[in-house]
Amino acid sequence: MKKSVTRRLALVLIAASVTGCTTTKPSLLNKIGFGKNQADVPAPAVDNVLDGTDYEQSLETFTAREAELAKGDTFMEKKDYDTAIACYSEVIKLDPKAAGGFLKRGIAFSKKGLTEFAINDFSFAIKLDSNNVEALIERGQSLEKTGKTEFAIADYSEAIRIEPSTAQAYSLRGEAYFSSGNMELTIANYTDALRYDSESAEMYFKRGIAQHNQGKFENAFSDYTQAIRLDETLVQAYVNRGDLGIHTKAYDQAVADYSHAIEINPELGIAYYNRGMANRKLGNHEAAIADYNEAKRLQAVNSPNVTTASFNR
Repeated sequence: MKKSVTRRLALVLIAASVTGCTTTKPSLLNKIGFGKNQADVPAPAVDNVLDGTDYEQSLETFTAREAELAKGDTFMEKKDYDTAIACYSEVIKLDPKAAGGFLKRGIAFSKKGLTEFAINDFSFAIKLDSNNVEALIERGQSLEKTGKTEFAIADYSEAIRIEPSTAQAYSLRGEAYFSSGNMELTIANYTDALRYDSESAEMYFKRGIAQHNQGKFENAFSDYTQAIRLDETLVQAYVNRGDLGIHTKAYDQAVADYSHAIEINPELGIAYYNRGMANRKLGNHEAAIADYNEAKRLQAVNSPNVTTASFNR
């Protein structure tokens, strides 16, 4: 009987979501008291709202919390981040120990560009659930936005320690190492990531860039090729592979790659310019001139203050 009552309550609460959450949107950050120490918010009388002696009240609190979470998720899908934040704040009000409420509100803050607020919420989520891999990954990404790369790497590493098969954590740690200039660890992390997600064109492409920067041209060529196999629209992979063709004097291959890139994006001036260089090396002077002219036209359209001299090689 009690379960059927709470199910009906959940349906009523979710149905009410069309009008928004109970926390109002104006002056949102002040309304929800953000900026105050969330540790000062009174904790529930029990560790889990379902463990209380007042079973019916606990179930109603749980159901209301889940309804607010569902409403917040719906507003997130609609990109109405203010209302989503209000919903997740209501979750936290109902259950200050709800790690999911802090996590999801942190994601909403991140979407709005409120990075410090997001880091704060992710930190509370981790404090409440130290094995929360998603919160660690989200905080790591937010920390990177603030230039705290070492701390971001620490979060990704902790996520990997908890769940060693988390491809995303390896990939993000690889990006962090790339931004800090450590190509060897970048390559190693993308290699680990690909062990768990071997169909990721993006990760092959990014590992290819690191290989390229290391002068490992054959490995880079292989990675770009694999990325293209998985995603034939990955225009930059064609451009980078074309650049390798010029570097290794495989000019025919370079022309073919730049041509593929141009088919995908006819407005890509760098592809015309580089194809012009490859055509010139092949002695295709008319084709080279046509490519340089198109590159010049596109550059003039996209950056009218750039002079023709910037195209001289």
